[in-house]
Amino acid sequence: DLELRWSPAAGEEPARLDATIRPRRVELDLDGTPVPFTGRGGEIRILAGGDGPPRIRCASLELGIEDPADPAGNRVAADGPGRRVLIDAEFEPGPRTPRIELDALWTMARVRSPLLRQVLRWVGADAQLRRIEQLEAAGDLDLRVQVAMPSAAASDASADADPVAWRIDLRPRTLAVKVRGVPVSIRIAEGSRIEVEPGGILVHDLAADNENLAAWIDGRIATGDGLDLDLVMEVNGQLLGRQIAAMLPETVRETLERLELQETRPTRLRDARVRYRQTARDADAGGPPSVDFDAVIELDDASLGASTLLGSITGPFEVAYASGPGRPTSLSIDAAPSRLRLAGQDLRDLEAVLTLDADGRTVRLERLWGRAGEGRF
Repeated sequence: DLELRWSPAAGEEPARLDATIRPRRVELDLDGTPVPFTGRGGEIRILAGGDGPPRIRCASLELGIEDPADPAGNRVAADGPGRRVLIDAEFEPGPRTPRIELDALWTMARVRSPLLRQVLRWVGADAQLRRIEQLEAAGDLDLRVQVAMPSAAASDASADADPVAWRIDLRPRTLAVKVRGVPVSIRIAEGSRIEVEPGGILVHDLAADNENLAAWIDGRIATGDGLDLDLVMEVNGQLLGRQIAAMLPETVRETLERLELQETRPTRLRDARVRYRQTARDADAGGPPSVDFDAVIELDDASLGASTLLGSITGPFEVAYASGPGRPTSLSIDAAPSRLRLAGQDLRDLEAVLTLDADGRTVRLERLWGRAGEGRF
């Protein structure tokens, strides 16, 4: 629907145009892919004439979205529950580029939506988009996009100034990614939040679970020059199950596999911190990343080795791992299990220290002490 007001020029007064559009249907063409919307409310207002440049304003514009990126290849109905975009924005032409202020809420968006990818490209989030594509990410989320783009004239004052300030606030509902080729699908708890901004990604209290694991993650991922992440986390599940094992540093995972860890009950990974750094140049050259991993692994009735020589292990193991260019790989484990069974003998209140030899393949038991029967060893 169109409501049009036009005043012709009269004397010194210029002509003026005030047009209000209440869309019923809108279709965007994204690289040949049509993305249709259905109008649900709000308006687009076009103001031209007078002393200033023409302006386009969107006031509480609500559009139902028919996203062509349904995983089954089916379109999602525009009037589907909760799937909508709510836009407040102002556009004003500039000498070279327009001035844009945008605040948009998008509920039930699809991670693989071509519209979401176009939004990321538009605000200059190419590094973040590459990371999403590398993880083969999919799922549903709510998001808020805020963009402030000055006209070219305003940004010419400083050649180093970023002409676009933007921020995307994500509230995931479901998420599926591939970690080292292993598919991981999780449900996201309400209140979990991810911020995407120039140069990086901030993860706030991301709580997730599926039938195999429950996890909590918080931290940052810098995506400027290569990859630089610093995350803290807690995980409950089978440590050497495919999904959790794919997230562990390779040497930690290989060491646990060599020890032939067998988990009777879920293992808890707490107070864990992962730091990973690799520049784009090192990645292109095939150089190793710098990795630091610290965590407390709490076993519950686990065993080591294919035989029953060492079993019923219950208690915490404090792990510290480090590797990277210019430094040797190191791994130390301070263990304090409350009990274990060694060759049929019940031991309790144990303390042990294990380290990784310089060859990176041999785990050395430095010392072990505890109680057995009425005595100590």
